[in-house]
Amino acid sequence: MAGLPINLEDLLYARGVEDARRELKAGWDDFTAESAVRTICAFANDILNLNGGYLIIGVEEDEQGRLKLPPPPPPPARGAPA
Repeated sequence: MAGLPINLEDLLYARGVEDARRELKAGWDDFTAESAVRTICAFANDILNLNGGYLIIGVEEDEQGRLKLPPPPPPPARGAPA
């Protein structure tokens, strides 16, 4: 299986990738799922011929669009002992 065609750190910091081709989501819920589907459709349609884009789940950005690092730990799995 081939890896990403770009370094993950470069992708997170938008180095070599236009911000329009990168969408960050802090987590996953019903609202995020609907937004993610819209983002995937936009990347698939690629009207501007930018070769799609990247949807990164688990990373949040601040009001200026900068990464909030480190990302928060994931919530415990459903049914997992506390």
